[in-house]
Amino acid sequence: MRGSRRPGVGYFAVLKTPGVLALAASSGVGRLGLSTTSLALILTMASRTGSLAVAGSGTAAFALASGALAPVRGWLADRYGTAVAIGLLGTACGLGLLTIVPAYRLGTAALIGICAATGAVTPSLGAVTKARLSALFRSDDHARQLATSLDTVIDTAALMGGPALAGLIVSVASVEATLETAAALIILGSIGTSVAAPMRRQRRLAPEPSASGRHSQHVITQPVLRQTVIAMCFAGAAIGAVEVIVPAFAIRHHDPGGSGAVLAILFGASALGALLYGRRRWISTLARRYRVLTVCLAASLIPLALASDVTVLAVLIPLPGLVFGPVLISAFLLAQQSSAASQQNQANTWIATGNTAGAALGLALGGLVADKTSLTAALLSPVLLAAAGAIATMRLTSPTIEIPAGSHVPAAPGPAPLREAGGPAGVQVGGGAVLDDNAGAQDEDPVGDRDHEQAVGDDPGGVPGEDRTQRDLDEAL
Repeated sequence: MRGSRRPGVGYFAVLKTPGVLALAASSGVGRLGLSTTSLALILTMASRTGSLAVAGSGTAAFALASGALAPVRGWLADRYGTAVAIGLLGTACGLGLLTIVPAYRLGTAALIGICAATGAVTPSLGAVTKARLSALFRSDDHARQLATSLDTVIDTAALMGGPALAGLIVSVASVEATLETAAALIILGSIGTSVAAPMRRQRRLAPEPSASGRHSQHVITQPVLRQTVIAMCFAGAAIGAVEVIVPAFAIRHHDPGGSGAVLAILFGASALGALLYGRRRWISTLARRYRVLTVCLAASLIPLALASDVTVLAVLIPLPGLVFGPVLISAFLLAQQSSAASQQNQANTWIATGNTAGAALGLALGGLVADKTSLTAALLSPVLLAAAGAIATMRLTSPTIEIPAGSHVPAAPGPAPLREAGGPAGVQVGGGAVLDDNAGAQDEDPVGDRDHEQAVGDDPGGVPGEDRTQRDLDEAL
């Protein structure tokens, strides 16, 4: 897994692209509201009903409905337009949260039902933002990698900031104010995302049958995406197990307060790993990087079993964090490359769903193992989960798309691709084809597969340009 240190564009250049900063900020606000929701639901329902069982059931119903229907919401965004879908779903979700406060008077069944209905319309802000950024930078693979990495960091920041925000609101206002704040953030973030310039410029892409039938199939039937989602599920399960084993470890070492700091270090390292990974120009293929990273994730979890106290655990915990961020980014990039332009939201949603479902599985398994076995055995359980994910990637290959011979690839409209200082005047597409600014024609690349990979080091996915379809480029922007 090799990378290039050549100077090139960075995160600031991506953020300066018209509309990107507004899109990232609006989406981040909405995701902060979503990450506040779980704790807000538990605190509010427990306060109103006096029952933690009801609060837990309602929160579980919200989470299950949100996760189970995420692919459906991704399909709605692809079919009817991201801007419309996100704006409507976010508004409905926020209003649904506001009805939960008075709904406790209707009884437990009605309260849980409202929680489930509200979860069903949760906006998939992270997935659709990544899909739109992927389309925006489709002709510049390194800029797309940077954008995906940056958005993954926003996910991590929201995940860390949500519970902290809920705790702050409880301390200065009231329990019910946490749910009201979450609802307001979701509505504002969703509407802001839907009216951001990149979303307004997006065309609605109806699926069309192709010669290979690729557009007419369900997106999850594509082998590359399916294997990527399975591996991501196991990787998410490994980190989910760590999240529950760390508090158990801290409690047994009589330092329960230290668990929060250890988990904060884990997520902080994940964000740092994402930033470092996204900044680098990789020469190896994306599929190969994903395989290597999943193996590295399993290996990085092994030293945790050697921890003798919370301090040692805090020193070791950054290792898996630094690897997990790149694993997640690579999964999203593989999903984007293996799916049609009209299925980008669905593909990204499947990755997010796999990660979330895996984390839930890991939380359950990690708690069971920590309760029934020794701490050493519990800390080794995430290694086994990550290793299973690595095994799932062994047959993973780079996504390839067949196109008819002699196809012409015109330059797609949209923002100018980000270039290196002193770079060529042509726009590089997928690392293989170069579109001249004036002619807009595709030149054949006679370089062989192995030499081609080394010759196009700017392509983080390692997918030859001639394997990109004309329809993908036309539809993307």
